[in-house]
Amino acid sequence: MTMEVRQVWAHNFDSEAKLIESLLPMFWYMAVDTEFLRMVYWPAGLAYKLEPAERYRLLRCNVDTLHPVRLGLMLFDARCVLPGGHDGATRYVWQFNFHDFDVRQHRHVAESVVALHAEQRRGSRPDAVVRHRRGGNVWPAPA
Repeated sequence: MTMEVRQVWAHNFDSEAKLIESLLPMFWYMAVDTEFLRMVYWPAGLAYKLEPAERYRLLRCNVDTLHPVRLGLMLFDARCVLPGGHDGATRYVWQFNFHDFDVRQHRHVAESVVALHAEQRRGSRPDAVVRHRRGGNVWPAPA
């Protein structure tokens, strides 16, 4: 079985949203994942020694401070089967790429931006994700 990560940008947002909407009657469950450019706040000691409330505060502080660059979406049914293509061997998940991250304004770890540019060399489009803000509030990045 093949997993296809369907990249969602501004140019294909409407068609992917329609596809997702058409699948919702059969795939009622979803998992959502957000991607940030690493953590900027770290514990003073070892993270595994933190109490759950301290771990949550640390995570919350990073989420409140950082700007998401991507959102992953996985739909599945009650048997944990994912939607797929007509061949039956391909399953779909989605990656929404946000464009309003601004390296001049939003906190980030420089190595994370470097890592996104390394993805570009492997075929991804971080230049569309990590770029200077050009206004507007459309969140999928233009491809």
